[in-house]
Amino acid sequence: MSTTFEYVKIGDGVTQWSALPFVAGVPGPTGNTGPQGNTGPTGATGPTGATGPTGATGSTGPTGATGYTGPIGTGPTGATGPTGAPPTTITTTTSTGTSLTLGSAGNFYNITNSGFNSLTLSSGTPTEGSFWVLRNNTSSYISITSFTNTSTGIPNPLVIPPSNSVTLVWTNSGTTYILY
Repeated sequence: MSTTFEYVKIGDGVTQWSALPFVAGVPGPTGNTGPQGNTGPTGATGPTGATGPTGATGSTGPTGATGYTGPIGTGPTGATGPTGAPPTTITTTTSTGTSLTLGSAGNFYNITNSGFNSLTLSSGTPTEGSFWVLRNNTSSYISITSFTNTSTGIPNPLVIPPSNSVTLVWTNSGTTYILY
């Protein structure tokens, strides 16, 4: 059987530590655990760890309720469009007399008498955009001084120079003729 010896020095308060002799002895039993000491201060926070992987996408939530339906109504009526299609053919008429009665819209009148001076317009209110072309095919100025049915927007006298034309166009916006 082997025995373990412990060597210790016991100071006397006067002799230097290095000069004290070792004392040998057999160790005694372990003593009782002493009382627990006070908790020490909290240590510094360690570095933040790496970000973990992104989790799976969650399921789609339920569809929300249907919104309010607005009032039902009718807006104002739009403007009335033009009546009828424009003429698809050109009608020409030669006038050799001193007066002329305009026929249907879209006609071209070739005036060959330098004494021409009287114009009878279409009766009633023409359709918007209706037009008539008067062509002076003489070597003299023509002066029209007599108008029948209306002369709204047409100057009196209406003078057409030689080898020139004037176009009468009806407009509903001013209920008048416009000259071109």
